[in-house]
Amino acid sequence: MHCYFIVKPRPLGPHIAEDEQWFIDTDTTFNGAMNSMLGDSIVDTYVTTTSGKEMWDALEAKYGASDADSELYIMEQFHDYIMVEDRYVVEQAHDIRTLVKELENFDCVLPENFVAGCIIAKLP
Repeated sequence: MHCYFIVKPRPLGPHIAEDEQWFIDTDTTFNGAMNSMLGDSIVDTYVTTTSGKEMWDALEAKYGASDADSELYIMEQFHDYIMVEDRYVVEQAHDIRTLVKELENFDCVLPENFVAGCIIAKLP
């Protein structure tokens, strides 16, 4: 719909009437699209917001998971991973490598020697 720019801060300065009307129309489209995506249980809370940016910011504050929380969760999974005897070692090593790749997505790169040592230390 080409209206995601609504969630970004609007440049300050004088705006001509045509641009102002275009912005208002696009903001209305964005609000409608957002409201149509919200579940019935929460739509009443956000339908009263006055702009698309205000709605986006409110939803982000309430429901947006911060990257730090996700990163800490994955770190905890990596740290607490325990290998068991009733599964193949290769499968479990793959699980650990998957966690390492997820951490790399957060720019948390672990040295290969460290990962190999962790896999060895987690062997049953």
